[in-house]
Amino acid sequence: MKVVLFEGCDYSGKTSVAKALASMDPKGTYYHSPSGSTSTTHTLYEILKSNAPDINTDVKLLFMLAANILGINAMNSLKREYHQNVYADRSILSMLVYQSVSILTYNELSKLFTIPQLDVDRVFLFTADVPTLMNRFRARANKDSLDDFFMRHIDDICARYRNLTPYIYPPEKVTIVDTSNRTIEDTIEYCAGVIR
Repeated sequence: MKVVLFEGCDYSGKTSVAKALASMDPKGTYYHSPSGSTSTTHTLYEILKSNAPDINTDVKLLFMLAANILGINAMNSLKREYHQNVYADRSILSMLVYQSVSILTYNELSKLFTIPQLDVDRVFLFTADVPTLMNRFRARANKDSLDDFFMRHIDDICARYRNLTPYIYPPEKVTIVDTSNRTIEDTIEYCAGVIR
C-alpha cells in the first residue's frame, strides 16, 4: 500500500491526475487535504478558504494546521489500517505556500503541536509555466469571481513550492512534473509509470 501525494499550484493539473489514478486503482482512494472526507471538515474548509475578513489570520492558520494534521492522520490510517492506496491532493506544503508561512514559523509550530509525518511513498510536485497557468485559470474561472490573489501572486506561489518542497519531503521521493506541454492523458500515463 502507498500514499502518493500531489502538490503544486492551482491549475497545474494535480487534482485531475490524482482523481484519475485513484479511479483506475481497485484499492485506490482519492483524498483532498485539508478539506478531508466529512461534511464538517468540508464546511470548515469552505469557511477558511472564503477569505472572510472577520477571520483572524492567526486563527485561520491554526485551523488550517489542525485540518492538515487530521488529514495526515487519516491518510496514514487509510494506508496502514485500511490497506488503501491513497492518492492525496495536497497536504501541509500547500498550507505553507498559500498561507505564506515561513519554515521558521513552521518549525516553531512543530514545537507547539505534534505534527505527524505523512507516510508518503511518492510526491509529485506539479508545475507549469506562468502563461499556461494563466490560460487554464482564465478558461475555468468565472470572470466575475477571478481569484485576485492567484492572479497577483502566481510567480511567488510557484517559487515557494520549489523552495519549500525540500524542507518538507525527502528529495529522493519527489518527482517534478512540468505540465506546460503535456496533455492530461500524457501526465496520467507518466505518473502511473513512476509509481508502478
